[in-house]
Amino acid sequence: MKRSIIKMKFKTPIHIGNKNLSDSEFEIMADTIFSALCLESDNIPELVNKAKKGEFKISNAFPYIDEFYYIPKPMVYVEHKSEDYKLFKKIKYIAYDTLDFYFKGSLIPKEELECFILGDSDIRTQVCVGSDPFQVGTYTFKDNAGLYIIVEHKDDEIFKLFERLQYSGIGGKRSSGLGRFTFEIKDCFEFPEGNKKILLNTAMAKDSELDGVLDGANYLLQKRSGFIYQSRYKKRDFYSFKAGSVYENEFTGDIFDVGNDEHPVYRYAIPMFLEVNT
Repeated sequence: MKRSIIKMKFKTPIHIGNKNLSDSEFEIMADTIFSALCLESDNIPELVNKAKKGEFKISNAFPYIDEFYYIPKPMVYVEHKSEDYKLFKKIKYIAYDTLDFYFKGSLIPKEELECFILGDSDIRTQVCVGSDPFQVGTYTFKDNAGLYIIVEHKDDEIFKLFERLQYSGIGGKRSSGLGRFTFEIKDCFEFPEGNKKILLNTAMAKDSELDGVLDGANYLLQKRSGFIYQSRYKKRDFYSFKAGSVYENEFTGDIFDVGNDEHPVYRYAIPMFLEVNT
């Protein structure tokens, strides 16, 4: 399997909600990306089957600034050497190149926070004919910043879907022109071997895997929900491990059906791990 980076530069603001329409998040979860790819696919069952067979994997869309790629701050205890150790709690993302310094506790948190300037959030008011005005949260990236996705793939077929997706946009309110982007395909940074495994996307173990996975793990769960595309029905609530969770043991995960009786609705929950030594 080859590992590549899709480096997205956004031409318009994006809307990534959390709980409210007025939210303006910027990280895009892997299950949202996979759902967007399904909408661009001419053969959804084939795409799902390829993912289940491990022919490709995707990470969450994480931020980059210039040539620095950021990953979620790993959920492990680190003994900090800085006097500003309380500022470490405010750090949400760590540049891949500084991971060793992070685990040694030698990062200077004030400098890290000052350098992490991605863009600006905003709230815009929109109006639909026959309804009241409503507010939509958006995020606009600076010229030197954006989001990247790590893709593990056997061939380059997956990139054809991203070529379509860049024109449709990703995230919410795409019909209003949000979420449009261009992208470059780059070589991925090194994935070393290590004693701990950092989760790089939203994922969930199969029932048969849970007992072994939770041993020695540090993790958070997040609720994933939402409406089915072009339907008045909601997807069934689903709980995923949050990116940045750290494990001693890997799991394979799956693509789960969170639809209703109308048709299947796929929730991507296959993990991607980055091994590190702590």
